[in-house]
Amino acid sequence: MSWKAWKITLLVLAGLFVVALAVWWLTNPRISDERQIQNLVAKVEHGVETKSGHEIMECVAPDYKDSSGLDRLEILKLVNSWVRSPEQADVSVEDYQIKVEGRTATGHFTVQVYLQDSDWGRSPLQMGLEVRFEKRWRRLRQVWLVKAAEGPALSAPEEYL
Repeated sequence: MSWKAWKITLLVLAGLFVVALAVWWLTNPRISDERQIQNLVAKVEHGVETKSGHEIMECVAPDYKDSSGLDRLEILKLVNSWVRSPEQADVSVEDYQIKVEGRTATGHFTVQVYLQDSDWGRSPLQMGLEVRFEKRWRRLRQVWLVKAAEGPALSAPEEYL
C-alpha cells in the first residue's frame, strides 16, 4: 500500500472516530447535578453499610473541613475505626433537599442509622445533616465530592449520649 493510500485510510478512520464520538456525546443521557449528588450520598451510604472505607473516602474532598475541626485525615481515622468495629449499620437517608449553585451545592438530609452489635441490638440514631458539596475534576471527569458536613444528632439512644 502506498503512502497516499495509508494517508487516506488514516483520515477516513479519524473521521469515523470523530463522528462516533459526536454521536455518543449527543445520545449519551446527561445526569442532573442533583441526581449525581444523590448517587454520591447513596455511595457513602453503601460504603458505611458494607464497611468499605475506600468507597467512603472516594466521596470526601481532599480539603474537607467542617466547623467542628474535622479534616480529611480525621475523617479517615473515623472511617478506619468504623471499619474495624464489630458493629453493623443500616443507613436510611431521607428528605433530600439539594440546592445547586454552579460548582457548589448544599444538601439537607435526615439520616436514620440503625447500629447493630452483640450488646445493644438495633439502636436507632436520627440525625439532621447539612452537607456542602463541590464539583471537582477527577480522572478526566467532573465529580461531586463532600466538602463539609454539619449537624448534631437530633435524637440518639441513651447508650450513645
